Amino acid sequence: MNTGMRKSELYALTWNAVDLGRKPITVKAEMSKSGRSRVIPMSAELVELLSALPHVENNPYVFPGRRGK
Repeated sequence: MNTGMRKSELYALTWNAVDLGRKPITVKAEMSKSGRSRVIPMSAELVELLSALPHVENNPYVFPGRRGK
């Protein structure tokens, strides 16, 4: 996705960490390998891709698992 995010960060990514209007993704300190939070800019293509993803009701994850986690 051209963000430089680690696979584990992507798996844990929730919609409240993504701001499609301002175009950053916020990785919280507890989800980061370095232990520090960071803001990752998004390209227009990534915003378009994420905007097209379906939102699973009652599931906060951008990439939900089959079992809802």
